Amino acid sequence: MKISKILIIAGIILSIALSVIITTNLTQIKQILFSKAAASTKLSFIPASVSIAPNETFTSDIQVDSGENHLSAIELHVTFDQNLLTITGLTAGDFFDNPVNLVDPVYDNSKGTADFIIGSQPGKDNVGEGVVAKINFQVVGLTDASTTVNFTEATKVVGTNERSSVLVSTSSLKVDIVLPTPTPTPTATYSPTPSTISPTATPIIDTPTVMISPTMSPSISMTITPTNIPQPSPSALPQAGSGWPIILTTFISGAIIFISLIL
Repeated sequence: MKISKILIIAGIILSIALSVIITTNLTQIKQILFSKAAASTKLSFIPASVSIAPNETFTSDIQVDSGENHLSAIELHVTFDQNLLTITGLTAGDFFDNPVNLVDPVYDNSKGTADFIIGSQPGKDNVGEGVVAKINFQVVGLTDASTTVNFTEATKVVGTNERSSVLVSTSSLKVDIVLPTPTPTPTATYSPTPSTISPTATPIIDTPTVMISPTMSPSISMTITPTNIPQPSPSALPQAGSGWPIILTTFISGAIIFISLIL
């Protein structure tokens, strides 16, 4: 009877000892699998660079590559030039299954900052690559310029059972603001169409030239031979009714006719 009790007590003690050993070993195994992985997580923006015109918008994904780390939470702190860019939206990605907003996304366009802490559901940590968050930007700069969006030193990545951040590197987003090139106004260009012109024979008509020989106009000349008219002596003056007036009249009429022919 005493031996049976001793065996029972010994069995109980052995069971407790085995349980302690097994529990300790499981914890050590878990620490080896999850906690002993070296920090290897990286954060970056996808795409890494953007060329965009003023007033346009674009979306940038925050990409995580955990390497060998199992992640349970990611704390994001981003800065940008508020004179060139503004944030219009900040949302969680799909890296975590049904992610939890440990701190709601907050962005301040007057300061050029954005903050967001995203975590996994309890017991659902994740490993690998994926999109942690999405940021929507709008370009407010109106001149050609280049700027970057950066993670601050306050950004951290929490690994399962890790006491410190497992983040090892981050990459910036480069944004080139480019003014659009003015579209030139098309100018109509005249292209002459070559054409063949066949010469047309133009008949040459010989027009006879009429030579007009001046016709000699007859000239009438009159020679007046003076006639010695006897002067009547005072004693022989014609009497009334004689032929003297008739001769004088005839002489005057001939002179007038001669002058008229000459004119």
